[in-house]
Amino acid sequence: VDEDVDCPECVGDRCDRGVDIVVIGDIEAASDGLRASGHDGFDCRLCTIRNYVVHRDDCALGGQCASDTSTDALPSTSHQRHFATEIKHDVHVKGSVATVRGIETRRRRSWCDRERGTGILSRIQLHLLASVLRSAIMADPRVTLEIDGAIAVITNNNVEKHNAFDDPMDLALFEILGELQHRPEVRAIIWRGEGKSWSSGRDVGSIGNGDQALTHHELMTRGHRGIQRMFEIDAPIIVPIQGWAIGGSFQRALLCDIRIAAEGARFMLPEVGHGVIPDTGGVGRLFQMCGHGLVSDMVLTGRLLDAHEALAYGIVSRVVPAEQLDAVAREMAEKIAASPKVTVKMARRVIRHLAEPEVVSSMSAELIYQTFVNKSDDYAEFRAARAEDRAPNYKGS
Repeated sequence: VDEDVDCPECVGDRCDRGVDIVVIGDIEAASDGLRASGHDGFDCRLCTIRNYVVHRDDCALGGQCASDTSTDALPSTSHQRHFATEIKHDVHVKGSVATVRGIETRRRRSWCDRERGTGILSRIQLHLLASVLRSAIMADPRVTLEIDGAIAVITNNNVEKHNAFDDPMDLALFEILGELQHRPEVRAIIWRGEGKSWSSGRDVGSIGNGDQALTHHELMTRGHRGIQRMFEIDAPIIVPIQGWAIGGSFQRALLCDIRIAAEGARFMLPEVGHGVIPDTGGVGRLFQMCGHGLVSDMVLTGRLLDAHEALAYGIVSRVVPAEQLDAVAREMAEKIAASPKVTVKMARRVIRHLAEPEVVSSMSAELIYQTFVNKSDDYAEFRAARAEDRAPNYKGS
């Protein structure tokens, strides 16, 4: 997939989720044309647009496609504005093939070139299909989205590990953020956590078990692009935090609009103690809130901050009893959702204009410096010394 269908999970021409071919229709019917080398065997020009493969007998536009593969046969994309579609689907992923069965389309106006017998999937269709496929491929029950009227609720639900994140959870989160970019009816978002903690950061047991085909730099780039999707969401994000908010998860919360804390909540950036630097943009936002001194203390020493200290420094805007945390967050979301939509949007735009450029710049620097650290002699020595249970001998390079 490419930029026209908004899939930032891709690196180059390869899908990070391993999906090489998408068959819209019945994979059994298309099996004679499916080749390990790609799209050979599919003779429908409609079917090879944007790496989406449609068997001509199961064409999403009602079988109007034919073997004419000339570019001249394609209708003008300007007709897309006259096209509306609803898609019903059943997605199955097996190996490197994702199959969408039961495609139904409803067209307000068909613009297939019936004389030539060809058609093209509109960008609207492609976007909807991409969303369907990403949801099926990346869905993870440990990160969920519920939409209730004008309020959306994202829930971290990896309770056994205090909602620590691994790569599949990251991808599920990024997919949710991508969906919320295209849900204008959502006026406020609550990002909460089940169990005792909002999120304890990275699941250390998962480190090194992710996509081994991606370099560290590529993984970081994917993570930055994914979390920066929240900057493009019109609805403000409220984060009610209980228990721990640690590391990258704490930084993600800092990138949101509003944070409130339950009594007993704790905040920490322990990365330097693990041989790396914070790299999710939160340091830039924390610097804006608290200044050089506290940021240096938290980053360099791993200082733990409690809820009332976080309130004093402006990291959270309220501290409430734990049993009232969700209710207070909901009340805040409802108040925002009841305000004029354009007014909320413009108010946030003013705030974002002041804050986001510095944060994005900080993330760009983090990408470079963390990549350097990851390849450094000192980091290699750090890991070796821990594995061998000895004192490290650092050289500063």
